[in-house]
Amino acid sequence: ADFTNLSTEYFAYKFVFEYLHPSTDAVSMDIYLSTNNGSSFISSAGAYRNCRNLTTRTANVASGGNAATKISLIESVGNTASVEAVWGDLILVNPDNASQRTAMTWSLAYANPASETSRSDGAAFRNNAEANNAIRFQFSSGTISSGSIRVYGMRAA
Repeated sequence: ADFTNLSTEYFAYKFVFEYLHPSTDAVSMDIYLSTNNGSSFISSAGAYRNCRNLTTRTANVASGGNAATKISLIESVGNTASVEAVWGDLILVNPDNASQRTAMTWSLAYANPASETSRSDGAAFRNNAEANNAIRFQFSSGTISSGSIRVYGMRAA
């Protein structure tokens, strides 16, 4: 799902994920940013920095990197439509400011292929200071087969 025309009217955006189901089993959910309103999305080596904490009932794993080609929000989402999905929110901060890095934080829950509830909390930013006016959410394989993403613009006080 691509969101383009991110406006300078808002200093931040909140994306709310409502039971997103992947069409393919055991996939990650990834983000890419764009500087040309979605004509292309940035996926070069070293484009993003991120840290993430994944929690299940049996494990707690921290991960991240300084030379990522994408931002992986979650790993191994299942695709059984009745039980396996992604829900939660992501805040994208200051995407239109060319003198600062576009940053984000997220708190998501999902069901893995074993139908266990899992959680991902993290933070990331674009490695270069630049204005970003589009964002792409996609699964590593297949498509978003159902569910929705709502977006809310936040103005500075």
